[in-house]
Amino acid sequence: MTSRAALLMKMQRRQWRHGQRLMGRAGQLRFVKHGGRFSDYGTPQVVGIELPMTVYQCADEFKTTPPYYDKTWNSICNSGCALASITMVLNYYLDKEGLPMVDILELNNWLNNRKNGYIGSGKVNWWALDKYLDANIKFVESSDIEYIAKLNDELTKGYPMILKVFNSKAGRYHFVVTVGKSGETWDIIDPGYQPQKTTLAERYGNRFQGIRVYEPYK
Repeated sequence: MTSRAALLMKMQRRQWRHGQRLMGRAGQLRFVKHGGRFSDYGTPQVVGIELPMTVYQCADEFKTTPPYYDKTWNSICNSGCALASITMVLNYYLDKEGLPMVDILELNNWLNNRKNGYIGSGKVNWWALDKYLDANIKFVESSDIEYIAKLNDELTKGYPMILKVFNSKAGRYHFVVTVGKSGETWDIIDPGYQPQKTTLAERYGNRFQGIRVYEPYK
């Protein structure tokens, strides 16, 4: 073995020990780091996200009115899944910044005091809500399709997401928060049912019909 080849081998071993891997031809180096760990083959790992708090929309205090969910006299238990989901996502980012977290009733009151905070039969007006959120997190995008690539990408960054699913029990759409990936399915926090922490496969047939993406300001 020539001295040049021996030197190259020594360098490769050192790079391996530091979590790096030589990839491709001509000795090109490529590695991906995420959360202090290096993943195999340059693919970032999807890590579990721990929310600082969860919101159960059918807790005793939310089963009756008042507090009113909206001007159609619905209760938070009956119609508050989107409200509960965004409360959990917002509080995740507030907690990371060391800021006081928001109570679901505070957010509900803010929407009720806006002309178009709730629309139709009690649907959250997302565009009005984004004005409340804008001081702390930014709206990135929404999609009414099963956007798996975007879902995995956001989870890899450590960002929880809101998923739109079909609730066959109630015969209508429902919102949950996804916090990780488990094999071929995703871990979710469901504001509408107990236990809240479950998987998309177990509760909703591993299908979702839309996403809503929020990220912190860089």
